[in-house]
Amino acid sequence: MAHMALITSSLLPRWGNFFHFNAAKVSSWIGPMLEPSLLKLAINPLAFLLVATFGIMLIRFIDVPWGFSTIALTATVLIPVFNQFGIHPLVSTMAYLVGINFFLLSYQQPFLLMGEGLMQGRGWSPSSVTMAGCVYIVSVVIAILISMPYWRAIGVIH
Repeated sequence: MAHMALITSSLLPRWGNFFHFNAAKVSSWIGPMLEPSLLKLAINPLAFLLVATFGIMLIRFIDVPWGFSTIALTATVLIPVFNQFGIHPLVSTMAYLVGINFFLLSYQQPFLLMGEGLMQGRGWSPSSVTMAGCVYIVSVVIAILISMPYWRAIGVIH
């Protein structure tokens, strides 16, 4: 049970970022800036998911702690995308999740940093991390392409 307390206490600072953005109403002023361009893309679900995924991947170079502040800033787009274009929020959330888990550099993935610390820098080279990140990006694109027909079949995108 002690390990659960440790895990929970390590997540609280990250969730704190989310709650600070909510309290500061940042989404209310940044939403109108982001929504028009993202909603234009939502006409084509594939384009929307790919652009959202790659956009979040780009933001990850700046928003290092797994993109929680990015989610807080852009989550206001999910409901209009569902209401106007029929892309279910769980499908849109895939773009968030795969974008947040992206890494090309060690600092973008906390588990890599922990592993490097435990292995004292002998686990992998920076080029290995970049190669694994490139494989991840290709895998994400393939997963989205494969998932599109399934999502259409079950009716979560139109």
